[in-house]
Amino acid sequence: MHRNAAKSVRPPAMRQVERRALGVDEAKRLLDVLRGHGLEALCVCALAVGLRRGELLGLAWTGCGCMTCGTFLLVSGASPRTVMKVLGHSQIGLTMNTYVHILPEIERAAVDEAAKRLFG
Repeated sequence: MHRNAAKSVRPPAMRQVERRALGVDEAKRLLDVLRGHGLEALCVCALAVGLRRGELLGLAWTGCGCMTCGTFLLVSGASPRTVMKVLGHSQIGLTMNTYVHILPEIERAAVDEAAKRLFG
């Protein structure tokens, strides 16, 4: 082959499509409607992080679920027993062994809070 055939082809013109972004009130309404729906997490990611359709669909959701929920609950101040019940664990040991990686963060926050109350 003596020539590059691709050089003789013209790419299609890119059409500029003006899109309207949701306003804050519209976004809140959308999240209210989707609360508890299977697409809620997808829409939260789209709105909060600005991910596009292809990026959202390419996400690996394996890290989202009980692990993420339990971590958020503990970091938010829920007791390990409450987290155990919410996640449906039968033993507190399972909950504590699963989330031991975040305990230093929680312990540090507790010490900081105690120091703030004690020393102002």
